[in-house]
Amino acid sequence: MRATLWPAPWLLVIALTAAACSRHASVLVTGSLAQPESRLATPDGDAWRRACVTHVKVFQSRNVDRPDWAIETADGDCRWLDSVVYGQVPEGFVERGPAAALSAGTNYSVFIRGWTRDAGSVPFYAGADYAFVDGRWQSMRASR
Repeated sequence: MRATLWPAPWLLVIALTAAACSRHASVLVTGSLAQPESRLATPDGDAWRRACVTHVKVFQSRNVDRPDWAIETADGDCRWLDSVVYGQVPEGFVERGPAAALSAGTNYSVFIRGWTRDAGSVPFYAGADYAFVDGRWQSMRASR
């Protein structure tokens, strides 16, 4: 009798390896209360030039199930963006509901997802928590 290997353990190893091959980044938020601008940031806080983005989501930090604004690419493929301005839908994206008015002093989480599109392209996940305090967006803490 011949033993056969069950493929599930190998599939699990492949899935865990792929999950480990993602990059995490932070988000830099600047601009006005009504239209903040978000871009990816390096660990030292400098803005990156461009990112191949698939999703952007803004929500009050304790209310992840009800975004204040969310966009995603219409076809699921990423689009190269320098930044995203709250409430302005970039070409190739669809809005998942109109942008709600933002309030000073409220903590908001900004989440951006996409692909690195460099050699060995892997997904990236970026997030940060911000509040508009004393006339500017201030980081509250690192996010997911």
